[in-house]
Amino acid sequence: MSLKYINKKKQEGFTLIEAMVAVMILSVGMIGLAYLQATGMRLNTTSYTRTQAAVLAGDLLDRMRSHGVVDAATVQDYQINENTDTGGCQPLQSDIDNDLLCWAADIQRALPEADVTVDFDAGWVTIDMQWSEPVLRDDTPNDASDDKQIQTLLWEAELMDADS
Repeated sequence: MSLKYINKKKQEGFTLIEAMVAVMILSVGMIGLAYLQATGMRLNTTSYTRTQAAVLAGDLLDRMRSHGVVDAATVQDYQINENTDTGGCQPLQSDIDNDLLCWAADIQRALPEADVTVDFDAGWVTIDMQWSEPVLRDDTPNDASDDKQIQTLLWEAELMDADS
């Protein structure tokens, strides 16, 4: 048998270069998918935290309405931050002061580094919530002051008297 003549038309399969190009294209696609997954998870966390803030604001309004709180004479303005002592919360006790204390404990559990102000004015309540979240894209990794951003939820509602 003589191997002098090889018919190039009968060669089949991939060459090494074709295989390397295919692997490169596949790897770029996989890196893109990993980035999308990571971004989606961060945005999901942000969305969850905002939802928690809205639910907690609604919860406070429901607690106030259940106790007949309709003006500033019933409850004074209220401030919550990460240093607020919530150790006296009694979940089974039903009065407005205890409810505010338990609500503050819920805030501290749900919102990182939360700062909440509740203001009463002529039958209206304003709930101003601020909390910190990690920055989604940080272009300056060496600057520690840029690794968090402040989120805000401002909720205003009229507290109706139970008789109306």
